Amino acid sequence: MAGRKSKYSKENENQKNLLKVAVYVRLSVEDGVNDDESSSITNQKKLVTEYLKGLNNVEIYDYYVDDGYTGTNFKRPEFNRMIGDIKDKKVNAVAVKDLSRLGRNHIQLGNYLENIFPLLNVKVISVNENQGKTNILEICESVNNSFYTNIKNLLNEEYSRDISQKVKSVIKTKREKGKCSYGLCAYGYLKDPNDIGHLIVDKKVSDIVKRIFNLYISGTSLNGIATILNKENILAPTVYRNPKLAIKKIGWELPTIKLILRNEVYCGDLIQGKFKKASYKDKSIIRLPKEQWHIKENSHEAIITRDVFNKAQEILDKNPCGVNKQKRINIYMKVLKCYDCKKAMRKKTLINIHNGKEYQYIYFRCSSYTVSKKFCSRHQINVKTLDKVVLESVKFQISLVLEVGKAIKEIKKARLNSTFVSSVQKQMEELIKKRDKAEFLKKKIYEDFKLNNINLEVYKNMKEEYEKEIIELNEKIDALKLQNEEEIKILNNTDWIKVFEENRNIEELDRSVIETLIKTIYVYKRGKISIVFKYEDEYNKVINYIKERSNEDDKK
Repeated sequence: MAGRKSKYSKENENQKNLLKVAVYVRLSVEDGVNDDESSSITNQKKLVTEYLKGLNNVEIYDYYVDDGYTGTNFKRPEFNRMIGDIKDKKVNAVAVKDLSRLGRNHIQLGNYLENIFPLLNVKVISVNENQGKTNILEICESVNNSFYTNIKNLLNEEYSRDISQKVKSVIKTKREKGKCSYGLCAYGYLKDPNDIGHLIVDKKVSDIVKRIFNLYISGTSLNGIATILNKENILAPTVYRNPKLAIKKIGWELPTIKLILRNEVYCGDLIQGKFKKASYKDKSIIRLPKEQWHIKENSHEAIITRDVFNKAQEILDKNPCGVNKQKRINIYMKVLKCYDCKKAMRKKTLINIHNGKEYQYIYFRCSSYTVSKKFCSRHQINVKTLDKVVLESVKFQISLVLEVGKAIKEIKKARLNSTFVSSVQKQMEELIKKRDKAEFLKKKIYEDFKLNNINLEVYKNMKEEYEKEIIELNEKIDALKLQNEEEIKILNNTDWIKVFEENRNIEELDRSVIETLIKTIYVYKRGKISIVFKYEDEYNKVINYIKERSNEDDKK
């Protein structure tokens, strides 16, 4: 005779079946974000929270809010934080107002709903699709209705596509009429309050634009112009538009000056459509050829004459970025940065004459500090010292990667051996045996029940236990399959090792080596440096894998 379940066993069962819910809310630009509608984030929270209050055995773990992020991709900070909490077993259910909040990309969202979430044993609760329902199993199963879900996801994706096309059409029409289609005006201009597509001169700062051009064509360097403006406490464009940013100590810099000098808008021309987004799903930027640009000459009042603009272009073309007066290429361009402010390090040359001989001292200094001491502290390093340290570090990193390459070859050889069985495969085989045994016993108790060897209550209890065991074993088997696939992926992804192998005999640095092997070089105070090499993720994955294998071998 089966005994009654105690109060504690019921509490334990309830705790085991408790759904710890991540409430995910999202509002994007294509949904019409503005000051009035930002409250819809609040409305989403309220709607989902109220709905969950009516369900049993549900507890809200946390709220995850992506305000202003598109649903056409999954590059969203709060969504990724939620996935992290799911992987850490902090969350086992996700609740949303509707499925479009999770995403509008049909294929990617389908992958989450049909593969990733089920694999992680995560339930999905969509409020709008389940109004009036209180049975949690029925609610979660509705999302797993693949036909309904696929149709819904396709409609959500089509909505994004439609909005994208309408926005493009409006922008194209504006450009064809010679109207300004972008939201932020160039420094020195404002939107005409009577015609938002027309630019008018900002009298407060137009003289500064004129001064920048005049200083440059009269011989002042880009850094020199930035230094002059910062000494006179003239607000940089970013701070001028948003004074609250003044606390971040943003000043005039070389790239800002160069951007102004290159902008045709200052001689009265409106040039638009230089870039476009890859698609409504992919937000990466593509530069278009000049023949596809929208150019409207003399569309607004000029701040400087064409002659002055053309003279500035001639000087800029003669001294392109990255080449110094001796025409030596800066091999560290876009790689060497100040550790504190993360701005570029600028190459400087100091010439001294002693006893009739000329001596050059070439060094790199923080560009922010060069412009003004108030923007950063002194970070400086001698070129000879830098070259020596970087070359030694590159050689050492190559030697490490080559050792990793050898280890991978040995592991791959072992795996090709017909007698080799990895620990993952062994675990999988053991779990499959246990699952097959549980399935056999489940069938056996059914036969016993049919033969009246056990009663209905015993049969139900035993059947439930075996089914739970089978589910748990299948989850573990699936997880090991993923682990095995990841191992194979690590072992087969060796292209990055070849990149280092090709430079194994390096004796001198050049631009090609720096671009190929190094992501960033940070310069600290007192000339210390740290190097971030490319392919660090791949390197660390292999190292961790080798360590795990070594630990397994030690246990044998």
